[in-house]
Amino acid sequence: IRFSVLIDGKRQEAVLDTGSELNLVRTNIGRQSSTPINRKFEAAILDVNGGTQTLNGGFEEWKVMIGPVETRGTFILVQDPPFDILLGRPWQRQNRVGIEEREEGTCLLFKDPDDPSREQVKYELLIPAEDNVPEKQEFQTFIAAQAEIGEELTSTEKFERFDKLRKDLLKGMSPSRVFA
Repeated sequence: IRFSVLIDGKRQEAVLDTGSELNLVRTNIGRQSSTPINRKFEAAILDVNGGTQTLNGGFEEWKVMIGPVETRGTFILVQDPPFDILLGRPWQRQNRVGIEEREEGTCLLFKDPDDPSREQVKYELLIPAEDNVPEKQEFQTFIAAQAEIGEELTSTEKFERFDKLRKDLLKGMSPSRVFA
């Protein structure tokens, strides 16, 4: 699942991989960050292809913005991966992000951290189906309806809100330039 994020105000390509046990970031992106690199993360690991990757340090509680949603996680620097940022299972759990497949695409559900039931969805990020292909180089991010606490919305109502927001955002803009 691919989408855009902001790191230190710069747009980066993120890949959500629920099978990854680590959150990773390309070394050159990490070095450009205003956050100091923590060298305790230096090591070598075997990657999924059987090769060796050198870990060049990392960040604890590093801020990753997805539209208006602030997320955090521990990220490790990796030289020349096939992505800018890999959001693994630790990021997903720490930030209480669920995934729901819909006809219109893949939806990331950001739970409200202040909700005692831990069930209330505060934000939704819809990645349209046609954008969720590995070959695509342009990534679009839209934050859909923000449900107020206690408000019950059907999937159709949520999609209608998302669609209206998307259309408002796209007025006069190239879709590849829109970041909500």
